[in-house]
Amino acid sequence: EEGGGRFRIHRLVQDVTRERQSGEERDLSLLSMLEIFKKVECGEPQDVQSWPVWDPLHPHLSTVTTYAEYHGIAEPTTSLMNQLGVLLLAKASYGEAEPLIRRALAIDEASYGPAHPTVAIRLNNLAQLLKATNRLGVAEPLMRRALAIDEASYGPDHPEVAHALNNLAVLFQATNRLAEAEPLMKRALAISETSYGPDHPKVSTNLNNLAQLFQATNRLELAEPLMRRALAIDEESYGPKHPTVARDLNNLAQLLKATNQ
Repeated sequence: EEGGGRFRIHRLVQDVTRERQSGEERDLSLLSMLEIFKKVECGEPQDVQSWPVWDPLHPHLSTVTTYAEYHGIAEPTTSLMNQLGVLLLAKASYGEAEPLIRRALAIDEASYGPAHPTVAIRLNNLAQLLKATNRLGVAEPLMRRALAIDEASYGPDHPEVAHALNNLAVLFQATNRLAEAEPLMKRALAISETSYGPDHPKVSTNLNNLAQLFQATNRLELAEPLMRRALAIDEESYGPKHPTVARDLNNLAQLLKATNQ
């Protein structure tokens, strides 16, 4: 007993309890726990302001998804596993994140087939991790495959396509293929503006990426209004003290410095 509405069960008691359950009882217990985790309002795992909710859940979610995977419960195991992987990716815990994201991808490919939109999400997350760990050549074909799945699944003007286009364009910029990156970024921005409206945070992300490309190609006069617009969107969406606003301020400050302002 720990007080405050919490309690602790000895590991040996946990093991004995699990061993005495029938297969049906065990699966029902796991499914109940998975559904509880699925319903918890945790926020986006990549948003630093949601981490106070995610951090205490992390070890419990890791244990439950491990057992659920072992006993062949695919859903919602993979979606929770993926969220946990994205959390660890955002925290730069790449060694912990990679096996989770790879397992989620493998299970979903087996469950849904290789061309399902859920598989595209897993491919994109794995590609982001590979990019973050400087395995750009391995990341690119995954991003291209995710883009092809999304275009086939949703059509050319869907927000998921914009997301995939943006990821691939940022990778092109990282590998100094700026001429290839630009049309993808512009197309992603156009799709996001049409889908979400001009003042949505998704649009801000696209604006920032295109502005960074303009700055890299010395078109600073084109970059500045995009950065200012992105900053205004994020301040309105998140408030003035959000980490995303800090990123926008820093980007704009670097550009102002480069133009001697």
